[in-house]
Amino acid sequence: AAIMWANAEGIAQGYSATEFKPNQTINRAQMATFMYRYLKNVAEYDFGEVEAVEFADADTISAAYVDAVNAIVGAGIMNGVGDGTNFAPFMTANRGMAATVLVRLYNLVNAEPAE
Repeated sequence: AAIMWANAEGIAQGYSATEFKPNQTINRAQMATFMYRYLKNVAEYDFGEVEAVEFADADTISAAYVDAVNAIVGAGIMNGVGDGTNFAPFMTANRGMAATVLVRLYNLVNAEPAE
């Protein structure tokens, strides 16, 4: 049910029309993309003006993930790793990273509107 919902909402797409690979790990760029699509498609969050990230490894982020990474970093959902100078788009996202991202996403969506 979760996979079907995520697919229907445009959050998670399969590897093909008939294959999702639910046990495959995801990397940080993919996690950023899932969060971006959730905020955009489900929460209808307005990211406003999105600027390019300034990580030392920004040029290694695949074109398919650049907009999502820029938006998610700009919104404060994800940060750099290690000393913060790299995004590490191909690094496997671990459970701690996922929990941190979910808390930040929750806080962003449930923030009191500015007066």
